[in-house]
Amino acid sequence: MRISLQYQAFSFRSLFYVSCVLVGGLFSLSTHAQMNAGSSLTDTNAIIALVERGSMLTDKKPNEALADLNTALAASEKINYANGVAMASSKLGRWYFGNNLGKSISMGLQAVKKFEESGSASIENLAEAHLLLSEAYDEAGKKESS
Repeated sequence: MRISLQYQAFSFRSLFYVSCVLVGGLFSLSTHAQMNAGSSLTDTNAIIALVERGSMLTDKKPNEALADLNTALAASEKINYANGVAMASSKLGRWYFGNNLGKSISMGLQAVKKFEESGSASIENLAEAHLLLSEAYDEAGKKESS
């Protein structure tokens, strides 16, 4: 009788762990599917993940980074997610820096505005947007004076 109870406990524990892994896998697939769905992206966590992915790819795969950041921006605007618009705009401003200063400044200004609207921006996020603007204005001034 004792062996059968241990076996049942082992089976229940195994079933529990397998269930946890499956549920985690399904959540991961759902988030990944939403990230690839583009305009149907409604999960703010998936938007944040897309912004982070785009930011990481900026130097390695700039075209993929631009696509990810534009997708995150469009999805954030669609669901009125101010913090998502701000994060995507800040990263897009950094992406355009050096090639299109006007676009970089425009994205930086939008990021600051949306971070302030959201009321939940971190100091790091605001500092990043202000630094982008500072560098872009400095670079624009150097180009105009030469």
